[in-house]
Amino acid sequence: MNLTDKFFKEMEDLFLESDKSSFYELREDLMEHIDIQLSEGKNEQEVIHSLGTPKEIVDDFYEDQRLHTALTAEKDVVPIEKVKKAYKDEKKGKRKTFFARIKQLIGSISLLFLFIIIILFSIAFIHEALIEHYFALPPLTLAIFFSAIFLLILRIIKKLKHKKMLYLIGTTLILSISSIAYLSITNSWFHNGTFYRNELTIDANQILNLTINTDYHADVMTVPIANDDQARIEIQGYMHSSVIKKITNLKPNSKNINVNLGQRTFFNFFSCPKKNEVILYVPQNEQLDKLELNLKDANLQLTNLTAKTINLNIDQGDIQISNLQATDMDIKSISTDIFMSNYATTLTIDNYSGKSILKNGQGIAKLQTESGLINIQNTSSTDFSIANISGKSVLNDTLLQKLNITNQDGTVVLENQSGNSTLKNESGKLILNNNSGFVEINNDSGALIISQDKNISGTINSHDGIVKWVQLDTVPLDFQLKSTSGRVINEFDRPIDPSTEKVSITTDSGEIRIIQKNNEDGIKDPEASKF
Repeated sequence: MNLTDKFFKEMEDLFLESDKSSFYELREDLMEHIDIQLSEGKNEQEVIHSLGTPKEIVDDFYEDQRLHTALTAEKDVVPIEKVKKAYKDEKKGKRKTFFARIKQLIGSISLLFLFIIIILFSIAFIHEALIEHYFALPPLTLAIFFSAIFLLILRIIKKLKHKKMLYLIGTTLILSISSIAYLSITNSWFHNGTFYRNELTIDANQILNLTINTDYHADVMTVPIANDDQARIEIQGYMHSSVIKKITNLKPNSKNINVNLGQRTFFNFFSCPKKNEVILYVPQNEQLDKLELNLKDANLQLTNLTAKTINLNIDQGDIQISNLQATDMDIKSISTDIFMSNYATTLTIDNYSGKSILKNGQGIAKLQTESGLINIQNTSSTDFSIANISGKSVLNDTLLQKLNITNQDGTVVLENQSGNSTLKNESGKLILNNNSGFVEINNDSGALIISQDKNISGTINSHDGIVKWVQLDTVPLDFQLKSTSGRVINEFDRPIDPSTEKVSITTDSGEIRIIQKNNEDGIKDPEASKF
C-alpha cells in the first residue's frame, strides 16, 4: 500500500457510514489536486503532507456540515429526536456491516474446509482404485456429499439463483444420501481386503533377520521343527492388494526379510483387513540373528526360540513367551499383557498400563510401568530394576543379587527375596515379607509394612511415613530406632547379642512401631492385626 492509499484509507475510517458518499466525492477532488501537484514535479510525500492529516480534513468536513445545517435550519437547534435517530441509524449500519463481514468470513472458512475434505476423499478414492484395484464407494460417496454442501453454502453466500445449480445440488444430495443409507444398511463402509496365503522357505545357509510391521491385527507365532527341516514363514489373511504384491516379491534367500502387512493412512482409511497370521517355523538348532515386530494390535506366541536380539513394539494385545534364550530382548507396549516363563536374556520392558508377568527367568532386567501390574516369580538376576509410578509390583521367591525399585504412589510387595534390595518410595505402599540379605529403604510419606521370620539387616529412612515391623520373637534383630518428632514403640527393647543383625530405622515425624510375634500365638500386639 503506497502513501496515498494509506492516507485515504485512514481518512475513510474516520467517516460515518452514512457519509461515505461524501468521502468518495472528497477523495476525487483531492486526487485531482494530488495529480496536478505531482505533474508539477513535487514528490508524493510532499504533496500528501501539504494536505494536512486525515483527521484535520475530516474535522473540517464535519465542521462545514454543522455550519451548513445551522445556517439552513428553520430552528436554531437541531431537534433531539433527529440526533437520536441519526445516532441509532449509524449504530445499526455499523452492526449490519460487522455481521455481514463475519458471515462472509465464516462462509469463506467453511468453503475452504469443505474443499480440503472433498480433495482428500477424492484422493482416497483414486488411491484405492489405482493402488488397491478396488472401487471404494465410501470415500466417493462422502466426496459427493460434501460437494453438495459446498455448492449449497456457495449459493447462499453469493446469492446465486441459477436453477441449474439448484438442480445440481438436489441431485448430488439425493445420490450421496442414498449411497450413505446403502453403506450403513449393508455394513459396507470398510473393505476387508483380499484373502492371501503364501509360504516362504528360508535358505538354510542364512542367519535370519526377520521384521514384521503392520497397523492391523495380527497373530504371530514361532513353531520349533526338526533340525533337518528348513526354516520357513507362513503368511495368510486378508490384505491390501499392494501388500500382497510386496509379499509375493519377497526374496526368501535374503538375510533380511521385511514383512509389511499394511499401514493405516487416511487414504486407505476405509480399508480394514481382517486379522493376519504369520507362523515362523525354526529348526531347534538354529539361532535367529534378529527378530523385530512392530505391531499395533497382536497376539504373539514365541516358544522354544533362540535369538541374538528380539525387539517387540506392540501397542496392545497378548505376548506369551516360553523357553526362550536371547542375548538382548526389548519390549515396548502401551497396554499389552506380557507372560514370560523359562527364559534367559538381558531384558528391558516398558509397559505403560498392561501386565508384565515373569516366571522362572534369568538375566539382567529393567522393567517400568505407569499404571500396570508387574509380577516376578522364581527369578534370578545379578541386576534387576523396577520403576513403578502408580501400578502394582509383586515379587515372590526371587534371588536378585542387586534389586532396585522406585515407587511413586503405587504398591510394591516383596516376598522371599534374597539379595541386596534398594527401594525408594514417595507416597505409595511397601509391603515386605520374609526377605533376606540387606535392605535399604528411602521413604517419603508412604506406608511401610515389614514382616520377618528370619534374619535380615538394613537401613530405613522415612520422612513422615509410618514404619511398622513385625518380627518373630525367636529371631531377634538389633533395632536402632530414631524419630525426630514421631512416636517410637519397640517390643524388642532388651539386651541383644552384639552379633545380631542390625536394622537402623530413622524418621522425621513418622511413627515407628516394632512388634513381636511368636509361632504359637502369632502377633502379641492386637493392634498389629491391622496390618
